[in-house]
Amino acid sequence: FPSHDIQVSWDGTGEVKRHTVDSLSAVVQRYGQRVCDTYAAISAYNGADLVDGAEFRAKGRDAVGDGAHGDFYFVASSTTTVDGAMVLATADGVGRIFRYWDGEPLNILWFGARPTLGAGLSPGGSFDNATPINAAINWARTPTYGPTDVRAAVFIPSGDFWISTSIINRYRVDVFGTGCVFTDNEVTGHAASSSGLMAAYRDWE
Repeated sequence: FPSHDIQVSWDGTGEVKRHTVDSLSAVVQRYGQRVCDTYAAISAYNGADLVDGAEFRAKGRDAVGDGAHGDFYFVASSTTTVDGAMVLATADGVGRIFRYWDGEPLNILWFGARPTLGAGLSPGGSFDNATPINAAINWARTPTYGPTDVRAAVFIPSGDFWISTSIINRYRVDVFGTGCVFTDNEVTGHAASSSGLMAAYRDWE
């Protein structure tokens, strides 16, 4: 075929269709996996321009390589509550974009936690990790999709995570890092010290 005229099937029907280079590019945009730098870049897509099952790969949550990478898929009919970690909105509000999840431990980095020292922040608390950690625990207790018959787990990766308020665990949720596990309500009471610094999760390696 001439370089500008290509035969290809992309819609799963088995039908061979003829595309120009420009139209093929449009087909790839509609059906192929999109690789995005951040969750925000995924949410910049309009649901009306996507098809059910359209896939995305995020290189990070807020920045490439921040540890919160993951794969997502689009459901056109969904109106599930958006949480910014497991369920993302689209730019036009049509449908929802879900993280592929089958019961594996939830990483607190998906919910926006940041290793304090690793991010170059001072121990004085430039970023409070209590909110994203509690959000991960709450989602694990009452997931909005995926398996519901598993004992959920939340993973805290190695690092120093500054918090200014309590981390409250939930029934049937395990919170763990390498070499350390908290179960049920054992994390309750790990409140901030008078100086505002809590190092309960320091250097889990």
